[in-house]
Order: sequence, then structure tokens, then C-alpha cells
Amino acid sequence: MRLFFRKDFLLIYGFIVSVDLLACVLDSFFLNLVFKPLIVSVLLLYLFVSKEATRPSYAQYAVAGLCFSLFGDVLLIFQQFNSLFFIAGLVSFLLAHLFFIVYYIRSSGKASVQKLNIKPLLILLFGLYGIGFCAILFPWLGALRLPVFAYAAVLVVMTIFVLNRFGKVSPGNFRMVLTAALLFTLSDCRLGVHKF
Repeated sequence: MRLFFRKDFLLIYGFIVSVDLLACVLDSFFLNLVFKPLIVSVLLLYLFVSKEATRPSYAQYAVAGLCFSLFGDVLLIFQQFNSLFFIAGLVSFLLAHLFFIVYYIRSSGKASVQKLNIKPLLILLFGLYGIGFCAILFPWLGALRLPVFAYAAVLVVMTIFVLNRFGKVSPGNFRMVLTAALLFTLSDCRLGVHKF
């Protein structure tokens, strides 16, 4: 079972993501309810079946981040029934990002916080991106201004610590995580625009 799952992971994962994308196109609540939680669930399963010897001790923070991401996905499925599900989902993803930040710091080495190996221009660029996005949404946020601003700030900080991993982890690892973080940021921006 373990060998089968590791060998065919991309095929299984691709199928799940494809069906969930189809669910979005068809606006199918049932398909989304079934396949949306599977996206992160399969990632967690893959992590658990991978070799323990190659899994660092700080991987627990990535697991916690994925668990809160899973909770967030499930909660957002039901946001159409009650706006509290959206707020709870936002909090869940906020906690997920905080755990991911800890994971990125730990995977970069102990000195990663004291010494950010990032050009100030990049930090400024991402900071302006977060401020600009909040400014665009500001008129429509209402009572959610503070939690959305806090979420945007954490998202920017997370991206900065992802960039800080450059030269401290393998190039392949850095590229994959950076791509994932940027896609996550774009996805959250799309969600914000669609919601508000």
C-alpha cells in the first residue's frame, strides 16, 4: 500500500485536483464537498507514508499547517450558508500560515530570523503588494477589516520567510515551495476579490 501510494501519488493527486476544478466549473456542492478536503488529506497521507528517516523533526509544523489548511478548506465549503464559516476559515488559514512560517524558519537554520538574506527591494515589493491589495478591498470589508489586514500581513511575512530559504535549502526544494507560496497568495487574493 505504501509503495503503491508513493509511486502513483502524482496520478492520484492530479485526478483529485482535476475533479475539484471541475466541481468549481459546474458549481457542484457535492463534488466540492467530497474532493476539496481530499486535496490536503492526500498530501498529509503522502507525508505520513514517506520514509521517517528522511522526515526532519520540524516537519510537525508543516503537518500542523496542512491540518489547519484542511480545516479551512472544509469551513469555506459551507460559507454560502453562514458568513461565520468564512471567518472561521480565515482564522484556520491564518493559523496554518503561522505554522508554515515556523516550518520555513526551522528549515532555513537557526540564524534565519537574525539574518534575512533577502534584498530590501523584494521585501518592499511584497509589502506594497499586501498594502495595495488591502487598499483595494478596504471599502467592502466592513467589520472584517482587522482580520483581513492581519491575514494579509501574515501572508506577506510567510512569503518573505519562503524567500529567505534561498541558498539554505536545495534549489529544487526552494523553487517548489516558492511556487506553492506564490500560488497560495494568488489564490487567497482571488478568494478575497470574489468574496468582497
